[in-house]
Amino acid sequence: MTARSPILAEIRRSRITQAALLLTVLYCVVALAGPWLAPHDPTSMLAMPRRPPSERFWLGTDEIGRDLLSRLIHGARVAFTVAFLATAIGLLGGAVLGLIAAYFAGYIDSAIMRTMDILLAFPGLLLALAIIAILGPGLTNAMIAIGIGGIPEYARLMRGEVLSLLGRDHVLAARAMGASDLRVMWRHLIPFTVPTMLVYSTSQLARAVLTEAGLSYLGLGVEPPTASWGGMIATGQAHMLTTPMLAIAPGLAIMGLVFALNMLGDSLRDALDPHQRPVVGRQ
Repeated sequence: MTARSPILAEIRRSRITQAALLLTVLYCVVALAGPWLAPHDPTSMLAMPRRPPSERFWLGTDEIGRDLLSRLIHGARVAFTVAFLATAIGLLGGAVLGLIAAYFAGYIDSAIMRTMDILLAFPGLLLALAIIAILGPGLTNAMIAIGIGGIPEYARLMRGEVLSLLGRDHVLAARAMGASDLRVMWRHLIPFTVPTMLVYSTSQLARAVLTEAGLSYLGLGVEPPTASWGGMIATGQAHMLTTPMLAIAPGLAIMGLVFALNMLGDSLRDALDPHQRPVVGRQ
């Protein structure tokens, strides 16, 4: 059975998985087609501040007269960009370090993993804040900071997976036949770690969305006037009593995306890990 079959079976079986997948696809479409879907320029002041919903402005305007719906749509683009690129940085960096640590062991393993332990001692957001303090605020630096913050956990996960594979027959046979270290790692170790790393990456996408929102909320992520859900919450909270939609709308957007990504991660885990599969009939 291929790796694709259990995933498709899980999607057909679970209505929650179908809903999460549909919601994620919807967010992706909004992010990719944002410039064409947005009814107005998200940075232009088009009307009076905090105008209520109308035919022209479906969700009203923000605190300086920009279209709220257009800013929400463009905020999805920012969230996906940061989430995917930051997760890719963490995945590649952590996978390489974890693979090297497990394969070569000894002093190399100790040096790499003690460094990862030091980084893990810092909460993810605090580590990102420290990196942002060095690099400066901005979208690119936020992606780098979030990505670096994810490297230690990826490294530990990859190391554990590789250690469990080193004693397998196919790895021992490849070494006995004189295969190079690079070939053993590329052909006989990395492919078997893909399912686990894929499942974990899905949950990391959700974490990256939340971390980016937190950094933007603090004014250290995406810089104005670029639309960011976290920044929209920060500016909208001052008007919660009079115009609560300014903070509620981006908050709901974050909640929906994080929920969908977490549910997809759970479904991938159920499909790819036979020990985690639920009892048949659960919806």
